Amino acid sequence: MKLVCSLLALFATFCGWKKLNKSNFLYNTESIVAQGSIIKAGIHSDEANLPKRGFPVSIKDDNGKGVFSLYSEGSVFIGVALEDAFSYKEFGLKPNTISVCYEGIVNAVVAESVIAGDIVTASDKGFKKSLDGHGVGIVIRGGSNYAEILLKSL
Repeated sequence: MKLVCSLLALFATFCGWKKLNKSNFLYNTESIVAQGSIIKAGIHSDEANLPKRGFPVSIKDDNGKGVFSLYSEGSVFIGVALEDAFSYKEFGLKPNTISVCYEGIVNAVVAESVIAGDIVTASDKGFKKSLDGHGVGIVIRGGSNYAEILLKSL
């Protein structure tokens, strides 16, 4: 039995799974899971600011076309990227299209430690606590690197 548990722990570590504190449940830190509304409309990504999985996303004008871009201060928050965008410019191709969760529950990157009940705003480093009580979502399960956030309806 100890051998099986050791092998399971080794496999879980290899896959990026971590044990929750004071619990026997495992969760995967490598995947971004969404339970809500998702945009998958063939919108390409900005070559200069490629969106990263778990980070806030905005839409930017690129020669008259809307493209997903990594969120920056002053931009309009759209949602959370569910996958990384990759550049294929060296091959003469456009970046891949990504999925973006704009409503519902999503695991996302946080810029600072947050706890359940915190109202968060988008930033270029991830989500952070709102200073004025207005934000884009509420933390369901807190953390220092990733948090489960309930995004508000747009």
